[in-house]
Amino acid sequence: MAKPTCKALEQRVKGLEREALEGKRAEEALLESSRRLQVAYDQAIVYAQELNDEIAERKRAEEALKKARNTLEERVEERTAELKREIAGRKRVQKALRESEELYRSFVQGFQGIAFRSRIDFTPIFFHGSVEEISGYTEDEFTSGNPRWDQVIHPDDLPTISESSKEISSVPDHSVEREYRIIHKDGDIRWVHEIIESLCDRSGKPIMVQGAIYDVTDRKRAEEEKSKLEAELQQVHKMEALGTLAGGIAHEFNNILWIIIGNTELALYEIPKRHASRQTLEEVLKACLHAEAVVKQILTFSRQTEVEKQPLQIGPTVEEGLSLLRASLPTTIEIRQKTECSSCTIMADPTQIHQVLINLCTNAAHAMREKGGVLEVSVVAIELEEDTVAQYPDLKPGSYLTLSVSDTGHGIDDKIIDRIFEPYFTTKGLADVTGMGLSVVHGIVKSHGGVIAVQSEQGKGTTFHIFFPIIDSEVVSKTKASRPVPRGNERILLVDDEKALADMGKKTLERLGYEVIATTNTTEAVDLFEKHHDKLDLVITDQTMPNMTGGMLAKELMRIRPDIPIILCTGYSEMITKDKARDMGIREFIMKPLVTCDLAKTIRKVLDKG
Repeated sequence: MAKPTCKALEQRVKGLEREALEGKRAEEALLESSRRLQVAYDQAIVYAQELNDEIAERKRAEEALKKARNTLEERVEERTAELKREIAGRKRVQKALRESEELYRSFVQGFQGIAFRSRIDFTPIFFHGSVEEISGYTEDEFTSGNPRWDQVIHPDDLPTISESSKEISSVPDHSVEREYRIIHKDGDIRWVHEIIESLCDRSGKPIMVQGAIYDVTDRKRAEEEKSKLEAELQQVHKMEALGTLAGGIAHEFNNILWIIIGNTELALYEIPKRHASRQTLEEVLKACLHAEAVVKQILTFSRQTEVEKQPLQIGPTVEEGLSLLRASLPTTIEIRQKTECSSCTIMADPTQIHQVLINLCTNAAHAMREKGGVLEVSVVAIELEEDTVAQYPDLKPGSYLTLSVSDTGHGIDDKIIDRIFEPYFTTKGLADVTGMGLSVVHGIVKSHGGVIAVQSEQGKGTTFHIFFPIIDSEVVSKTKASRPVPRGNERILLVDDEKALADMGKKTLERLGYEVIATTNTTEAVDLFEKHHDKLDLVITDQTMPNMTGGMLAKELMRIRPDIPIILCTGYSEMITKDKARDMGIREFIMKPLVTCDLAKTIRKVLDKG
């Protein structure tokens, strides 16, 4: 085997060197690769660690998210349940609200008043209910402020209501009830009852007012009617008391008058016609007869005598009435009398005509009490034609006597002139009410077939015109002292508890020719009658006596002798009347005092009829 050459060796060495170099390079490359791989590995380890950390973090985040999601779901479920409950509650509230609104609507629609709410300045927010029925205006008119509620309040009540409203709008949680008048759209005056209160915000400041208004007109009118009835009842009681007082006075006074009249007449029988004292006694008798008429007027005013219409000439009645008034009227009032028909006759009760005159004159004087003036009374005959009588529906064409009473006082307000003849209507205070009222005057005039009319102008005066139908009749003279006196010779039992009356009556009857037994004791009267009943022709008894009244005595005597004629006398009695006496079998019922002529005629009338 041949030995390698040097060149070959060199090439071999170079090859080995190259291989070694390449091996070195490969080793270096391997080392570099190992290093890089180590770096990469280290990086991978770091990355893996980071990845593990991230995964762990993500797991933690996922767990937290899962936990949060679970919590959120729980909260969602809880909130959903809450919302469901809230929705159910709202539905219940809405249902209750609808029911409340329906109830409110039905309440307002059937509400007999007005429900309202307004701002604190009383600017309306709403008006509901019977608005139009109560006020005449609609809800929309008040809500729009045309008119405002305060514009329908009666002017006389507005100041008080305005003051009350200021208090309501300024005082927190303040409420009040008040009654006042409003003017309905048609002009009618209505009474309302209002309940009103203020509403406050959270700070306690009043911000609104609300309330209700009710129509209480019927109640108020009922209360007014009740007051009128109470006043009427009070007046009736007053008249009853007055009647009782007047009756008691009349009884005593009539007894006194009869004693004076009887003894005066007895004295006139004894005195010659030309004696100087005769005229004096005749004046006494005339005064007594006038006093008798005054007592009759008192009883008539207290409704204790019956109305007796007769042919009457008003002139003397007017003159007598004015003469009585002159003493009671102030000197600042001038009285004028004008009579153009003194002979004209009407059918009337003198006392009632006197009442009418006195009442009208008293009212006229009251109208002039502050400044004085002229009171004029006139009596004029007029002829009412067809066209003239049309303004007086109750009159017919014909001849009438007009009694007019006029004054120059303050006049009558146009608002009340149509009411002045209503029962117990008056513009006077309680202290000034003394007359019997124009309603009574109206009733008296109407009962006489007449008509009363009034003319008045404020500040200038008032005139009342009364029309009475004129009749064709002559007034019979009543000069009682000059009439012929009928006589007799029968036997009479006279009973009167007043000894002076019994003695005077006995003397008077004996002067007329009668045989008289007189007694002042009813028990003694019964005993006397039992002894002499077959010899007695007549019994005359007073009504008002102790122990036994005249009516009771009459019954006892008629039990003993049923056919005995009895005359019952009284100065006043509310227990018995002429009709009651006749129903009892009493022949005549006469009022004291009587002049001898009238008593004698009554006795003859009873005895001659028997």
